[in-house]
Amino acid sequence: MLAVGFIDHSGKLGTYKLTDGRTAESPVRRPHSFHLMELFKVVDGKLRQIEAVFIAVPYNMPSPWDH
Repeated sequence: MLAVGFIDHSGKLGTYKLTDGRTAESPVRRPHSFHLMELFKVVDGKLRQIEAVFIAVPYNMPSPWDH
């Protein structure tokens, strides 16, 4: 199975709370986006391997597949 997508980070979130209640600081300090492709190998209904590629692209870049 192949998945393709975009992740947009606004860079506005300074700190956030984890599910265990601890506070963490975001490493993202400026707006940026990633284009990603992930390939999932499934054998007998179970994940066996995942390969992923992330490439930095202009912030808020529209998907070329939305047309």
